Amino acid sequence: MSSHRDEEVYFSFLDSLPVPVWLADERGRCKFLNRVGLAFLGKTHGEILAEGWEGFVHPEDISCIAAHSAGLPEAASRRQIEFRMHSVNGDYRWFLCTLAPARDQSGRISGCTGYSIDISDFKSAAESLYRSETRYRQLFDSNLIGVMYTSVSGGILNANHKFLEMVGYSPEDVHVGRLRWIDITPAEYKSQSEVITRELKATGAFQPVEKEYIRKDGSRVPVLVTSALLDGSTTECVTFVVDLTEHKRAELAMRQHAESLANGQISALNRTLALLATEPSLDTALSHVLKAITEQLSVTSSGLHLIDFDTKTPVLHMNYHDGQITRGADIGNTSALHARHVAVITNRWQSPNGDGRAPVVLDVATADELDDGGRKTLLADKIYTLLLVPLMVHKKLVGTLSIRIKERRSLRAAEIELAQALAQQASLAVHLTHLAERSRQVAVLEERNLAATGRAAELARANQALKQTLDILATEPDMDQVLGHVLTVVTQVLEGTVSTLWLRDRDAETAKLHLVYRDGQLVSGPASGHRLAGQTLDLSRQDLFAFAVFRRCRPVWHEVTTSESLDETAKTYLRDQGVKALLGIPLILADKAIGAIVVRFTELRQFGSVELEMAQGLAQQATLALQLTRLAEQARKAAITEERNRMAREIHDTLAQGFTGILIQLQAARQVLNGSNSDAARHLESAMALARVGLTEARRSVQGLRPQLLRDGNITTALEQLVRHLGSDSVVRINFLSNGDAQRLMSPDIESNLLRISQEAITNAMKHSGASQINVRLSGGPEAVQLAVEDNGAGFDPHVSTLSRGFGLISMQERADRIGGDLTILTNPGAGTKIHLLLPIPRTTTTEEDRSLGAGDS
Repeated sequence: MSSHRDEEVYFSFLDSLPVPVWLADERGRCKFLNRVGLAFLGKTHGEILAEGWEGFVHPEDISCIAAHSAGLPEAASRRQIEFRMHSVNGDYRWFLCTLAPARDQSGRISGCTGYSIDISDFKSAAESLYRSETRYRQLFDSNLIGVMYTSVSGGILNANHKFLEMVGYSPEDVHVGRLRWIDITPAEYKSQSEVITRELKATGAFQPVEKEYIRKDGSRVPVLVTSALLDGSTTECVTFVVDLTEHKRAELAMRQHAESLANGQISALNRTLALLATEPSLDTALSHVLKAITEQLSVTSSGLHLIDFDTKTPVLHMNYHDGQITRGADIGNTSALHARHVAVITNRWQSPNGDGRAPVVLDVATADELDDGGRKTLLADKIYTLLLVPLMVHKKLVGTLSIRIKERRSLRAAEIELAQALAQQASLAVHLTHLAERSRQVAVLEERNLAATGRAAELARANQALKQTLDILATEPDMDQVLGHVLTVVTQVLEGTVSTLWLRDRDAETAKLHLVYRDGQLVSGPASGHRLAGQTLDLSRQDLFAFAVFRRCRPVWHEVTTSESLDETAKTYLRDQGVKALLGIPLILADKAIGAIVVRFTELRQFGSVELEMAQGLAQQATLALQLTRLAEQARKAAITEERNRMAREIHDTLAQGFTGILIQLQAARQVLNGSNSDAARHLESAMALARVGLTEARRSVQGLRPQLLRDGNITTALEQLVRHLGSDSVVRINFLSNGDAQRLMSPDIESNLLRISQEAITNAMKHSGASQINVRLSGGPEAVQLAVEDNGAGFDPHVSTLSRGFGLISMQERADRIGGDLTILTNPGAGTKIHLLLPIPRTTTTEEDRSLGAGDS
């Protein structure tokens, strides 16, 4: 053959190999790339020579390529590097590149020869073939691929280390004739061997074929084999062998992955179809579609825009991000695609000719459909690729499914087809909802004919239930009996399965489970077996549905699967009991929820206005029961206090004063006798001793009726102890200052009420104002005592009803009126609060004995 002919056959052979093969000169410039390599890059041979490899290598890998290329001429052996190449499809794929120096006839390094294995999916390679015997020798010695000199009859004349490594034989096995290619070919490939041998004899070469060789240890190795007759020979040839082991493993893994992916996609489609058949809630069905598409495409977020048929524009209806579903006004995630960007695509889909309704893939960095603001927002959230799929119903666009991908890549046809299938299910859900709405409108017309009769029956039932509860409220002294009746009626009227009653602690921002109704029986909260039974729970918790009712102060309906007020533990707990939805009804007093009724439902349902109004009416009766009980308790305590004061006054006005008068008379009698009658003097001393004992007992009884803080001191020491006690475990700093002789001017009754006013004012400031400092000041003058409690907290509107602010202020005002004081409240929102009491003191002389005989409330 001529040299030119040799060259053509050589390069033709290289083009026939199934892997990228190249030749480069000593400067690393590509001087040849076979057909597979050109097809991968989508370039011509001329473009490769002009542009060089750097234009197709990933930017992060260029330095690695440069470093190895620079050191290649000095390398004495082959080396391997991994890098990413940009394919004609627009994505980067990983390659394992094996490089070896190429030498000319003089042995000088004249460049390099190499081959690449696509290790993104599988590892297989074949590299650099030369047609001439000299080139074969260089390739033989390079050990890039398996090379052997063989005979057509089945022998192996010589084999390089790479081939011997594949089959597990040694050079000695070759030399003594123990290794023959015909012998290591499995029986099932014998017919193939006969065919390619005939082709070899007829044409001088045969096309590469896949087969297996039997290794020395009995195992098999998959290979790619091709042979060509040596120049001038009809029996000897050079054979090239590429190990396909890694390729086959990758191929198997890819096939298994594809089967797994296909099975997962089919399962996802079946789940969403089953849900469409059974789920009446549009949002629940759509949320499952978004979840399925996000999981199957291994992305983090997706969204659904529905067309507003009044404005003909898309509106963001639902967003799925990092496992969380948000809807409408609650959507705050910046990765959610803005409706104005979706509108650009929907306008294209809504074109009159109906063209362009195929899914659209956008490269965020370059897409003209995005403005700079939207592009910047998406790139900041690391969203690099968008897939938008139309939702069509009878050739009419009803919405758009958007899928956000955190990498820059092209999408496979299978991925787009899955997105279209799920989008069609979302379209079906929207369509079914529209059909249901039209059916509902027709049903409404029919329902109106029965509405009057039905509503009358509902009202009669509601009135009966309310009347029954009012009767119990009027006659039943036990609060829990009233609350239990309300809980029972609410559950039965609303057709729930279980209901719970939660009550709030007014002095602390906590709540407890108080009663449970289930299976027709009432059970106390602690004995109910509820997962939160007996626990005191902080109202700031965000994972409890009942506390969402406390915060909103209005009826709340949540589906268990989509509720944002339930954590996964609560959802699992409720699902295990077959609960699908919850209805919460607050118990409102003075614009504040003091309790909540939560009713569980095993089926999703709609409520009539009469049902909800009746439930709220019953809840108000429960509120009334709680308030009446509280007022009764206050009245009881007030009566006890009043009785204690009355007893103290009676003891002071009768016994104590009587004993004092007796003492005075006995002392006068002793002075009259002046020791003249010793027997009479003894009797007088005995009578005086008995009078003193009676007076002491009277004083002890009166003292026992006083508040604890006043028993061992006066108002000043009592206030000091109160401030010290309240401030000891609090972050609020409480200061106390007194001046003048306030206690000298006060009766015990005044001291007692003054102490209670101070205690209520300080407690209110600590609980409600958010203050960091409270100052208490007591001062006494010749005619009046002044008390001031001032905080630096939030303050409040003084024009708002005192009742709506609570009973503390009412209690302070009542006590001030009782002792003849003038109570003033100075406050404004954001300006803190000052409670000031001015107490005029009558110009009367109060002896220490009178003080010690006085009494106060407790």
